[in-house]
Order: sequence, then C-alpha cells, then structure tokens
Amino acid sequence: MSMLQQLLLAAPELHVLLTLLCTWAVFWFFAMPLFAKHMVMPYVLKQRWKDRWCEVQKKIQKAVLNIEFPNDRAAMDFFVDGIPLLFQHILGALLCVPSLLAIGPTYVTSAMACHGLLSEAGWELMDILKRGYEVVCGGEESKAKNPTAFLIFLLIHHVMGQTMIIPVIIYYHDNLYVHEFCFLLQGGAGAALLLSSYGYTIDITTAAGLRQMKVVSTTTLAMILYTRCFRYVYVAYFLTLQIYGDGHTVLFGFGVVALCLMGLINMLFCTEALSKFLKFFKMQHTDDAEHVQRTLVHMSSSFHRQNSAVIMDLFLTDSQKRWSKIRGVVHMGVLHETKKTDSAAKAAEKKRAGDKTPVVRQRKTAKEE
Repeated sequence: MSMLQQLLLAAPELHVLLTLLCTWAVFWFFAMPLFAKHMVMPYVLKQRWKDRWCEVQKKIQKAVLNIEFPNDRAAMDFFVDGIPLLFQHILGALLCVPSLLAIGPTYVTSAMACHGLLSEAGWELMDILKRGYEVVCGGEESKAKNPTAFLIFLLIHHVMGQTMIIPVIIYYHDNLYVHEFCFLLQGGAGAALLLSSYGYTIDITTAAGLRQMKVVSTTTLAMILYTRCFRYVYVAYFLTLQIYGDGHTVLFGFGVVALCLMGLINMLFCTEALSKFLKFFKMQHTDDAEHVQRTLVHMSSSFHRQNSAVIMDLFLTDSQKRWSKIRGVVHMGVLHETKKTDSAAKAAEKKRAGDKTPVVRQRKTAKEE
C-alpha cells in the first residue's frame, strides 16, 4: 500500500497518524481565517440582524472579560473569526455518520471516522501552538484574549484529543463506540455553538422572537443532555470496559483521566443549557425590552464568570489566583485607566490650589496696606 493510500485510509500506523495530525493542524490554520473572511463575513454583513448579533456579543465580552472594541468593525471581525470553529466540529461529526449508519465498505467508513477524530486533534494542536505563541510572544491585545481561566479550560478540553486519539485509532480503528464517541462530542458541541450563535440573532423583545428562543433553548438542552450526559456516559462506559478487558492498562488509565476532565466540561455545558432553558421558559414577551436584553447578557456572562471561578478554584493556588487577576487587570488596561484617573485628580487638585493662591496673596497685600 502506498503512502498516499495509507493517508487516505488513516492506516493505524504511528507515522501515518502523526503525518495526518500535522496535516489537519496546518489545514485548519489556513482554512479557518479564509473561511471567516471570504464566506462568513460577506454573509453576516448582508443580514438585517448583524447589528443585534454583534451588540449582544459585545456586551457579553465586556461583562465577562472587560474587553472593549475600538469600533464595530473590529468587534465584527472578532466574532466572525469564531464561526469556523462550529463548522469544524460539525465536519468531524459528519465524517462519522457513514460508519454509524453502515453506509459503504467498512474500510472506507472507518477511515472517514478516523479522519473526523484526527480533524479534531489537528485543530486542538493548532490551537495550542497558536495561543501559546500569542501568550509568549504576542502583545498586550493578544494576551488579553487569552486569560488564565480560559486557557485552563482549553487545556482541560484538549487533554482527551491530544492524549487519546492516536492510540485509540491504532488499537480500535474500526470500533463503532469510538466513532460514536467522536460523533457525540463534536456533533453536540458544533450544534450547540450553532444554536447559540443563532440565538444572538433573535429579537427576543417580540412574542415571535421569544417563542423562537424558547424553541432554541429547549432543543439545545435536549441535545446537550443526550450527547454530553446520558449517551456520553453509556458509550464511555462500554468503551473503557473494552479497553480494560483487552489489557491496555496504560491506555485505560489515560482514558479515565481524560473522561473525568471532559465530564467536568460536560457538566458546565449542561448547567448552562439548563439555566438558559429555565430563564426563557419563565420569560414573557410583555416584559420590559431592556430587562429582557440584560437578562440574555447576564445569563451568558454570569455562566462564563462562574466557570472561570470554578476552574481557578480547582487548579490555581491562592498566589496564582491573585497574580492571574492582577495580570488580567494589566492586560485589560484598567491600571492604565486608574493611573490616568489619579493623574487627572492630582492635576485638578493643583489647579484648585493655584486658584486659591492669588486670593490669599491679595488678602495679605490688603492687610499690609
């Protein structure tokens, strides 16, 4: 079998899989920005909801990370750059569908599912290298986009893909549980991101818009509970049982750790989906429009702040937490603003003192006369 055939069929050989891993990483590094610039951006700019979609996310970014954009175009670029991620997840899930439905020869459908796994691992590798460069070599703006809690969250997310995918493909290339697990994680995440982004386009101050949001939140909750809770536990149990029964002790140990870490992320996702469902289920379109918008922003921002607090409590020491907060304040420019405020206050005080000086001198001069 030629090297090209081995790559196309994702042959369970280490050198083949490492080559594919790097290939997918390079592909996503170039494909995502191009997709965002030439396909997503033109589409978004043509839509009537573009201002609402951008404004809601700007408020969330301000509430969560204290990020303020210099203009609407910069904000639009930032949010559009995140859209290709959901398509990357959906593509990985779709590559697993032929195997799950037994459409076509096994060697072809298994190869497609393995490429779905390697697509995810390649994107994660690219994300790690890119963010690492931004944190180490980037400027203040790059560092501000990568707060410590968010980086820890991504690290937890990337553990499974970077430690488990290649060994699992080597030992379980044609295993349906592996293919379904990939479909559940990537499909659930991609669909949830898509629905969340769509929710920002809805005008929930109207009766029709609020009904749409209730449908979206209900669908998201059902999908997250199935893919990230019930079916996740079922497939993970039988897959780890098979790995343990086959005597792959080291792989079993890494798998348990990865499953527990991903389970923590799943718990956060389920909490967010349930919170949004309960909030919108109780909401009426007759509520004050400004209150409704504040509620939407508060739900997203409070969830992310809570997640950041949970992650920092679990993985950072007290000194690291304090340093993280100080560094975040510096990166966001708050200290610079404080210095400007202090300087302005001192200047005003000097000015007042200067204004009083002539009066005092005038009184002394009158007294002497």
